[in-house]
Amino acid sequence: LDTPQMYSPNQDSNEKSGYIFNLNCEKNNILIAYGCPDSEIRQIEIWQNGNLHYLSDFPLEGGIVTLTLNKPLLAACPALFKVWQLKDNLVSSHEKIRFIPPNNPNKFGQFLIDVNSEFQNTEKDKLAASLARKGFIGTSSNLKNENLTKIFSQNIKSVITKQQNEITLDYYENLLKNIPNTNSPRFLLLEHELALSDYKKCNIFLDTSSFFEEYLKELNKKQPSLETLLQETICRIDRYQFLDLHSQKDEIPKLESLLIPISELYYYLNKFKSQKKIYAPSILSCINKMKDIIFVPAEFTFDFKEWGSNLNSIPMLNIEPYPRSFQSIQGLLQQSGKVMLLKGDSSTVINLDKPIISISSEDCEKLINLRSNPILIEVN
Repeated sequence: LDTPQMYSPNQDSNEKSGYIFNLNCEKNNILIAYGCPDSEIRQIEIWQNGNLHYLSDFPLEGGIVTLTLNKPLLAACPALFKVWQLKDNLVSSHEKIRFIPPNNPNKFGQFLIDVNSEFQNTEKDKLAASLARKGFIGTSSNLKNENLTKIFSQNIKSVITKQQNEITLDYYENLLKNIPNTNSPRFLLLEHELALSDYKKCNIFLDTSSFFEEYLKELNKKQPSLETLLQETICRIDRYQFLDLHSQKDEIPKLESLLIPISELYYYLNKFKSQKKIYAPSILSCINKMKDIIFVPAEFTFDFKEWGSNLNSIPMLNIEPYPRSFQSIQGLLQQSGKVMLLKGDSSTVINLDKPIISISSEDCEKLINLRSNPILIEVN
C-alpha cells in the first residue's frame, strides 16, 4: 500500500490491552492468549534479530494457543510478538516484547534479564522495547527498524492508487510507435569505399563481442519502443553463445527483464486483433527463442502452436543498406584484410588485426576496403 503509514500514539499498555492478553515465552514453545472478536483474518508474527522468525494464522477469533517452533528462538535476544487482524475493512495490530535469557549471560545479558524481569508485566520499559524493535544483535544497518509498529491501523477503503503507479494506455501506444533517431550512429556494410567528410569518426568491427557491445549501447540510448526491445532481445540471444559461463549467468536476468514489458505489450494487443496480426509474429518469434535460455510462461505455448508458421519473423538489425540478421554478417566479423585511408595526396594502409579499429575523420577523408568481403562499420 503506497500510502503514508498511520500510527496511533505510542501509549503505555499492560498485559491485558490490545489483542494479546497473556504471553509466556520459552525457546521452543509459546503460550499465547489472544482475542480478536468479529475479525475476518488474524495472524501471529514473531520477529527476532530483524528477521521474521515465525508466522501463522489464527483460525479462531480468540483463545489460548500453544505454538511449537521448528527453530528455537535465539537466547540473549529480544523477540517481538505481533498479532494483527482485519476487521470491518480495517487492519490493526498489537505487539508485545519478550527477552529470552541466555544460559550463561555476560554482564550486558544479565542486565537485560533484570530489565525484562522488572518490567515483564507492565511493558513500560523503553530500553527493552527499543532493543527488540531494532533487531538487537547483528541487525543490518540497512534495515529500517523504525517501521516496525507498536499499534498500527490502516483503513483499506482510504487507499487511492496514485497515477504514477498506473500503466496508462498511452504507455503501450508509445511503445508501438517507431520514432527514428536521426542523430544516432549508423551501422553499415562497406564493400568498396566511403567518404568520411560528413562524419566525426568511423569504427570498424572485426569481432562479435565488440559489435554487440556497441550495438546494444546505441539501442539503450534510443527512446524505448517495441522495435528496440525486440532488437535488444535478439542481440542478447545471439550473443549468449559467445559468452563465458559467468557472463551467461549475468545475462539471464537481463533477458528476463526484457520479457516483462514484451509480454505485457503482447497481452495488451489481445484486445486489438488488427494490431496483433501485425506485431504478434515478431513478438512470438523473439519469445520462442528466449525460451531456450530463460523460463517463459506456459501460456505462450498455445500461441506458439497457433502462429507456428510465422515464428521465423525475427526482427532484423538496422544495418544499411538494408536490415539483416546477425547470422548473415557473422562471417564478416573476422580480423583479416586491410583498409586504405586517404587524405589529400597521402595514403595509409591499416591491417585489420584488432577487434575494433577507430578512425577519426580528421585523419581520413576517404576509407577504402581492400579485402574481398565487406566490412561492418559504424559512422557517427
